[in-house]
Amino acid sequence: LNSIADEYDLGVNEEDVSLYLEQIGDLETLKQKAQEDFDLSFSEYQRLVITPFILEAKVYEYLLDNYNDTEGVQKAQLAYEALESGRDYLEVAEEFSNDVSFAKNSIWLAEGNLVDFYEPIKELEIGDYSEIVMIPGAYIIWHLESITEDGIEKMWEATSIFIKAKNIDDFLAMYLTGAEIKRKY
Repeated sequence: LNSIADEYDLGVNEEDVSLYLEQIGDLETLKQKAQEDFDLSFSEYQRLVITPFILEAKVYEYLLDNYNDTEGVQKAQLAYEALESGRDYLEVAEEFSNDVSFAKNSIWLAEGNLVDFYEPIKELEIGDYSEIVMIPGAYIIWHLESITEDGIEKMWEATSIFIKAKNIDDFLAMYLTGAEIKRKY
C-alpha cells in the first residue's frame, strides 16, 4: 500500500483524519477503546490505526478509478442493459447480483440519509431504477420500492442489485504481477 501511495502521491492529511473522526460519532468511546483495547493514547491510535486505514481506502479508491475492474463493470453494465430492455427487476437481480438479499430486502432511508451513494434514490420515481452507482467494493443499481410520508418525515424504501467489485487484494495481486525486482549489488 505504501509503495502504491508513494508512486501515485496519495497521502493522508489532517483534513482526512478530521473528516473520518467526524463520521465516527462517539469519539469519547473510541478514545477509551484505544486505551483499553490497545493500550495506546488516542494520538498513537490515530497514527497507527486510523491513518493507515484511511490510506488503504484512498489507495483502493485510486485503484478502482484507474485500473480496470473489467469483470465487475461488465456485469453491472449487462444488468443495467437487461433492466433497460424491460426485464423484470428481481429476475435481473437473481441473474447478476452477488447477493440477492439486497434485491429482496428493502432498506428505509430518511431524506437526511440520501447522501453519497444513496443520493440517486432521491431522483427516482416508484418502480424506477438508478444508473450504476460505484461504491467502495461494489456497483449498485438502486430500485425505488415506495415513498412514505407520515406528516413528520418522508422515507424512501429501496432495494438494490449488488455487484461485487474487485477487492484491494485482487488489485494488489494485479499490481504486483507488473512489479520488477531489481538487484542492487
